[in-house]
Amino acid sequence: MLLAPRRTSLIVETAKVISNGIRGGRWRGHLPSERILSTDLKVSRSTIRTALSVVEKEGLVSISHGSRTKISPISDHALPKESPKETIAILAPELLSKLHLFSALWVDELRMMLSQRGGTLTIYKSIHAFGKSPSTALRALTSRQPHSNWILFDSTPFMQRWFQENNTPAIIAGTRFPDIQIPSVDLDSRAVGLHAAHTLLGNGHRRIAILRPSRATAGDLAIEQEIETYLAKHSSDDARVLVKTCNRDVQSICRAIDALASSKHPPTVYICTRSPYVATVFTYLAKTGRRIPEDVSILSIEWEPFLDLVVPSIAHYTISTRIFAQHIDRIVASKRSKSEATYLTPVFVKGGSLAKIRADS
Repeated sequence: MLLAPRRTSLIVETAKVISNGIRGGRWRGHLPSERILSTDLKVSRSTIRTALSVVEKEGLVSISHGSRTKISPISDHALPKESPKETIAILAPELLSKLHLFSALWVDELRMMLSQRGGTLTIYKSIHAFGKSPSTALRALTSRQPHSNWILFDSTPFMQRWFQENNTPAIIAGTRFPDIQIPSVDLDSRAVGLHAAHTLLGNGHRRIAILRPSRATAGDLAIEQEIETYLAKHSSDDARVLVKTCNRDVQSICRAIDALASSKHPPTVYICTRSPYVATVFTYLAKTGRRIPEDVSILSIEWEPFLDLVVPSIAHYTISTRIFAQHIDRIVASKRSKSEATYLTPVFVKGGSLAKIRADS
């Protein structure tokens, strides 16, 4: 993926990106078509066309209508020697836009930080790399697409172990599993679990439901463990944590809610480990006649802008996307010790979806 031009002066910045790509040896002989450049740089074809005319005036290309834009031989042989650029890749199970807006936002922040140093950022989607036996997929991907560093998003223990055992440079965007020494940046999941347990217990909640994906991350498990441990130490025997796994589809979430609501001890609060779950939980509970927060409370571990627009607003945790990206970028730039783990403490936003209940509820 090419560097996305800054929007301050779109044509000038686009021309600069193309010029730098030519000088850096990204293309030889001919440039890609206007359509491909437009897609890669995320600008219109008219902007590409005007930017190419600027590059042509620099003597770097020769434009002939009806044929591919040719890179001038002079520029091809007079390429200045440059120091190696950072080529960073993000590995995710799905397109980030389908997973979480927070992730898309910090990725955009990171892309801009890298671009200021001439680095590039590529995103790869690979379902096979996230299975229980990812070796073949990961070996093929990393050998076919070599990068100076890989950022592992929503990664599994098998994936983290593969990168560690193969000494392939990587950064975990999230919590690392036990015995993993890859550098990582994540919200402090244990602190979140401890705070959530203390807050919910203080508000009288003793039947706490946690909705999480079936493929739990290390952060999911850490939050679960902290809540269970805290309740075991600070509450009576009737307190319990009810964990339900579900997919991202509406039917799966609704089935999980039905199963929890029909149990002998239905939950008084739902913890959503993924912000998209909130929309389904909120609307389905309302549809079935349960008021929020009078009848049942909701707490979201993640934040997305729509949570601020729900009435009542959703209690949640939030961290700055820019700060998250800065910590990733610092590890990339400084090549820190592989044993380093960075934990960011999120801010708790109380919202209106969390209510106190009577001890005998």
